[in-house]
Amino acid sequence: MSNEQRVKNLTLCRIEYIVFLVIFALYSFAAYQRNKVWEDDFTLCSDAVAKSPFKARPYNGLLIGLARNGLYHEAVEAGRRAVQLDPFFGRAYVNLSGILGELGRYDESIMNIRKAISIDPDNANAYHNLGVIYLKTGKYSDAIEASSKAIFFNPYYADAYCNLGVAYVQTNEYGKGINAFKKAIEINPDLLKAYDNLGTIYIRLGLYAEAVKILETVLLDHPDYTEAKENLAIAKSKLRG
Repeated sequence: MSNEQRVKNLTLCRIEYIVFLVIFALYSFAAYQRNKVWEDDFTLCSDAVAKSPFKARPYNGLLIGLARNGLYHEAVEAGRRAVQLDPFFGRAYVNLSGILGELGRYDESIMNIRKAISIDPDNANAYHNLGVIYLKTGKYSDAIEASSKAIFFNPYYADAYCNLGVAYVQTNEYGKGINAFKKAIEINPDLLKAYDNLGTIYIRLGLYAEAVKILETVLLDHPDYTEAKENLAIAKSKLRG
């Protein structure tokens, strides 16, 4: 694979879902997954919907449960039902937009993100998701604007910094891209994509020693991270000439 191809294959941070349930409120889908109380969230959310079929929040929870089980089309229907029951449920619009984005229905996804932003203009997750969609559709300047707004409303949003870095690289603003990846790592030292993306750009710019250093750093704690191992091999090969 050529260096130019490596740049095109930078890794995005994925669409994020917002969980907002009666029992607890979390703003991270990953945190939701870690919560052992919800070992069978799909069953619990289905039960909540059955008991409260005219309340929006159980449908939003069901959307998350369905998405976790890969049932994206069913998740869309749950999300549509949530916003039908509560047209001002901003978090449900964000989650619905995320599912639509996963399905490649980008125009519909953006429409729902815009609705979420109109309800909650400070919603960092909505701007993050918007940035992901713009990156997926090649609208890199728009992705920079959306990811920057996500960071404005949440200065510790590591995933948004990572995606901002990707967008900068795609517009040939490598210095800004490098700084964004470094900031993502500073905020979240476990964000593997940021290390690999940073190594990729160092290779693209001929900074092979820097690439080796950052990639060896991530592989110390994550020795099975395939993408980093591949990039490290490329960087070492280039150093050897």
